[in-house]
Amino acid sequence: MTHTGGGVEEHLRRVRSLYTLVTSIDLVELENRDIATIRDEFVPAARNVLRAALGVFDRLARDFGEDGPAGPDRAPSRDTHAREIADLCFIARMELAPRAADLERQSQSDDKWALLASASHAFGCVIKAVFALEPRLAKLAGRPLEINRHRSTGDSVRVRRVYHNLHRQVMLDGTPTPETIDVRMQRIADALERLIVSPVYPRLRGSDRCQIRRLKERLDGWLAEEDERCPAVGLALWRDLSALSAMFLEIRRRQELVDYDLRTLSGLRPVVEERPSQAIPDAPIVATLANVVGRDREIDELVEDPSRWTCGRLLGVLDRVIADLEVSLETTTGVAIG
Repeated sequence: MTHTGGGVEEHLRRVRSLYTLVTSIDLVELENRDIATIRDEFVPAARNVLRAALGVFDRLARDFGEDGPAGPDRAPSRDTHAREIADLCFIARMELAPRAADLERQSQSDDKWALLASASHAFGCVIKAVFALEPRLAKLAGRPLEINRHRSTGDSVRVRRVYHNLHRQVMLDGTPTPETIDVRMQRIADALERLIVSPVYPRLRGSDRCQIRRLKERLDGWLAEEDERCPAVGLALWRDLSALSAMFLEIRRRQELVDYDLRTLSGLRPVVEERPSQAIPDAPIVATLANVVGRDREIDELVEDPSRWTCGRLLGVLDRVIADLEVSLETTTGVAIG
């Protein structure tokens, strides 16, 4: 049953206004502010956003829950969308409450990156709830969707490539020694700086950006010591950078990247199969594989130096990776995601 009462439309308006409110705050720009400015200007605004979100979720839960008021504007509890809305609001409040509490704790500290990461997590909870609620409310109100909730696959591909390049820079030449740590860390600092000023940087998750900026600050501080640098401290910092860059490679598990890579490699396979087994992969094949860097170590090696590969060997790699992606896709789609 579709409900078009003014009450449902009013709830839909509030949810959309909440999305506008939470996305109006530019967390990337705040990364360049000092902690005092963030506390004075951003924290009060963040509190208002979270209070507004909890208010929206409370009203929805009350009006669409089992104990909500009866009337023409209230969708009955037996309605599937109404039950889903009440359940989603319950989950949203459960997730958001500790995030809001954490933001309050972090606002009392001098750790800018922990504060901004906490805000990013809290805002992410609000946006996730909005993405789930708007289509259900729009259906009940008989209205078209207005909020674009689909992450661009192209953005995900670009972010993965950036993370892959960062990991490659960190790991290039293997584990550094006390004699080589200075040169290695300067090179990594340059790579981090290029990442921070790149057009892709705002597309990174807020918590990822904060981890990058925290380590960049530590790295800059160590490099600034010049003749007094401690190689042991530099090596410990390199290990932290190595662990972080490896963690970023887990982006390959995103659903849209699994789908994209499976389509890309499945489409490429017949092209490779047509080539002579001993032929070196040509430029079009390598260009296609470059779109999935970060998916598989052997594919990454081929893109790096195709002259050491043959189409026959590549075909075996494609079969293995495609089979792995199909299993991953079956596992992911077999799990209900809210």
